[in-house]
Amino acid sequence: MKHGVNALNNFVFLVYRPNFRWDGSISQMKKVLIFLIYCLIFCNSCIKNNQGQNENNILTYKVTDTLHIFKDSLILNFYNNCQVFERNGFWGILCFNHETHCLNLLNPNSGQLDASILLDENGYDIPPGFNDFYFNSFDSIFFTYDEYKLLKLNTRTREINYYNLRPNILARSYPSMGFNIDFFKDYQILQMGVTLYEELFNHKYYKSPILGNFNLLKDSLIERFAFFPSEYRNRKTQFPIMRMPAKALIKDNVVLSFSPNDNLFFYNKIDGSLLDVVPCPSNFIKEPIKPIDKKAEFQEGIDYLIQTPFYYKIFFDQKTNHIYRLVKHGQTLKRKNGQLNSRWLGPWSIIIIDSNYKILGEVLFPAGVFNYRFSFMTPDGLYIALQNPDPDDAITFENSTSKCDD
Repeated sequence: MKHGVNALNNFVFLVYRPNFRWDGSISQMKKVLIFLIYCLIFCNSCIKNNQGQNENNILTYKVTDTLHIFKDSLILNFYNNCQVFERNGFWGILCFNHETHCLNLLNPNSGQLDASILLDENGYDIPPGFNDFYFNSFDSIFFTYDEYKLLKLNTRTREINYYNLRPNILARSYPSMGFNIDFFKDYQILQMGVTLYEELFNHKYYKSPILGNFNLLKDSLIERFAFFPSEYRNRKTQFPIMRMPAKALIKDNVVLSFSPNDNLFFYNKIDGSLLDVVPCPSNFIKEPIKPIDKKAEFQEGIDYLIQTPFYYKIFFDQKTNHIYRLVKHGQTLKRKNGQLNSRWLGPWSIIIIDSNYKILGEVLFPAGVFNYRFSFMTPDGLYIALQNPDPDDAITFENSTSKCDD
């Protein structure tokens, strides 16, 4: 940057040197024009560096651990519900198997089941079709459904408590499809997605609050908060990327990451107040992410998803106090053989942010190696599934780190 400052000073001297007189010549006009162009470039560079602090700081990764989970205990698909469970120094992975209707606790050391809770009519007879679950303990497992229905299961007493949020909302919710719910035990508050059910990408949907806090003691939804950024609210365009934002809990805050937006939005997890908006741009998203016309044909939408970069999941690593923001990169529509590229098999990266919200760098991952849609944070770090696991009867996860985390 020093070179740029020196060059700028040279231009200033040329234009504003002592005893300078404007004579209107083409030569002087050229110098002034060059100076103004350089100022614009220089200022734009300064703004980007100050906002993102991520310019060209590309990091490499290394694998620190490998985890195998056998497929007979887990069905891997887009709608898979997973939660990392931690108690007394032990952690495991809770997953719902859609084929066996079991809630399984997987041991990361063996890749095998430590416990299995059968939810169908032969077990605890939990109504099918829930959108998400939260395992607090064996006497309090929560399930959310469409139409703002909430269920609490006690596996020890087989008691099932039903809650209906409709009187609080007077509207139907859209399925969460992986938008995690969280339970704040000290407050007896369950936090969940509460967007209104509207036609997908309808501007009314994007004007409704995103999160809600349900108080179990008061049997009432006490807060609704967090809204979509303004770019979502155009009546003629849409972002057919991820309907709901990514979410992470960071101590007393809840953080939202929206697919087309560079910023991270920090809210108080209890009262819902907006605390901060932090720029967190990727090196690999050079221009603002543009929406698509709502009247676009289906294939045009598919092409858009292949070619368009966007922000995906976010995680908080309690061990390092770092935030990880996953980024899907844009790619060419077709491969060299003329076939369409896959939406998820292209290159991608992870932005690393420290506890002061400063970007430490961005880790670049190769195309076709990882299935980063299936990833989860544990006390030992971030695990990401491999795209082509070996052996064939198991799903392989790798725990990766960068020089920022060493």
